[in-house]
Amino acid sequence: MTILPAHTGAHTPTSRPLRLDVVLYADVASHLVAPDLGGLRTARPEFVAGSWMAVASVAGEVVGCARAEPTAIPFPDDGPARLGRDRCDGWLSGGLQLVELVVADGARRRGVGSLLASTVCAAARRGRVWTVLRGRELAALGFFLERGWVPVTDLDEHDVDGAGGVVLLSGTHAGVLAGRVG
Repeated sequence: MTILPAHTGAHTPTSRPLRLDVVLYADVASHLVAPDLGGLRTARPEFVAGSWMAVASVAGEVVGCARAEPTAIPFPDDGPARLGRDRCDGWLSGGLQLVELVVADGARRRGVGSLLASTVCAAARRGRVWTVLRGRELAALGFFLERGWVPVTDLDEHDVDGAGGVVLLSGTHAGVLAGRVG
């Protein structure tokens, strides 16, 4: 697959198109992408049925990955408290949570993140995909909003774990399409 480069100005590409290879893995281990490879050798990864991970590479070099995990039915008690039990069960339970989306600096603003996110989220029943952005992740809020994701909580400094953040539903989520959120 060829991803066209980002454009600046009238029609001047900033770099050559990427020849992108994407591999999709099912039932992957939680915390598969870890900053400390030594930790992977000593820890026992927990494989999660119904999870997905897409890895993008250019000429054999990984430039991004995305991972989504299924959300329990009923929704666990440690969920986003600001949503309340009914909305957690109604909007998030039984869906997929996009838990990781990482793109290398040189591949950003070239469609890689969009492709990875849509690839892992395609398996969600009725488009029930959600994510939560906290801390440094909030820098990606514009990325999600530009792609039709809908915030269902306000930015708040006091989330369930004190980290603050915002919960977003994908634009293909049944609740968003039915006009029940947003």
